[in-house]
Amino acid sequence: MTRITVDREVAIRQPTSADVLLLFGLIDANRDHLRRWTSWPDTINSVDDLVARFAAAASPAAPGGVTGGVVEFNGAPTGMLILTGPDPVDSVAELDFWLTEEAQGNGIISRACATLIETAFRERGAHRLVIRTARENARACAVAERLGFTMEGYQREAGRLHGGFCDLAVYSLLEHEWPAADSPSPSSPLSAQP
Repeated sequence: MTRITVDREVAIRQPTSADVLLLFGLIDANRDHLRRWTSWPDTINSVDDLVARFAAAASPAAPGGVTGGVVEFNGAPTGMLILTGPDPVDSVAELDFWLTEEAQGNGIISRACATLIETAFRERGAHRLVIRTARENARACAVAERLGFTMEGYQREAGRLHGGFCDLAVYSLLEHEWPAADSPSPSSPLSAQP
């Protein structure tokens, strides 16, 4: 994947070496916002840290590979969306995403996720797709619910946050629960985008 056009406003593209400084700047400018729900921004203190994170994500050892990257809104980078997997044994894939604070509330991640969900099920052969987020992250939970994911429960103290641990809300979507992109029903998650 080089670039996926989601719609007139949203696109997803692989990060390039030129994106490293730009993404580091977005992370740095949004540290307080991102730290509310995750601890990984504390591990990105330099451009080299970000390069190392990209290298680890793109490692051939990553089960099933990685798809996604920079999320653009009207041509401007606003965050990242990554599809990892599916793993070769259980056919489980996972979505992980973040947006800048100012980009939230525009349906960007919901629309971009719908596109990568389609990729996971139709092209990558995933059977199950998972989103994990801090239990109190209402916006990320709303994205999962809007897309038709089922809330399975909480992984107790499974994530690091604010020097301690937090519960992670676990959402899943099975292949047969996802509507075909070419024929969304009136109640499908694709037609429910804000």
